Amino acid sequence: MVALLIPAVMLVIGLVVDGGSYLRAAREATTVAQEAARAAGQRLTPEAINGQASSVDPIDGADAARAFLRSAGVQGSVVISGESITVSTTTTWQATVLALFGQSGGTAAGSATVTTERT
Repeated sequence: MVALLIPAVMLVIGLVVDGGSYLRAAREATTVAQEAARAAGQRLTPEAINGQASSVDPIDGADAARAFLRSAGVQGSVVISGESITVSTTTTWQATVLALFGQSGGTAAGSATVTTERT
């Protein structure tokens, strides 16, 4: 009976511990996506600077977001369309307890969308 309970208890502990690792990785991916989108949002077009529009320069904005992703060591993509900036990221996480059951970890994803506006 005890021999059957030990793997079940280990599995539950693994779900708690490694589930926390996954959630941390997902939170990191989302936080990095948000910060990269903010970096892109600061690269406005000349029209926006003159108060005529609120659009982001698509080349400078994407470059700024990608530079932030590189500095954070996170893989991701950047899409800029007029006033909208979307950054999607992925990061990896490593299982510790669930590795005993054949699960080595995986990837976690995050995303953020920022919209610029004139005030």
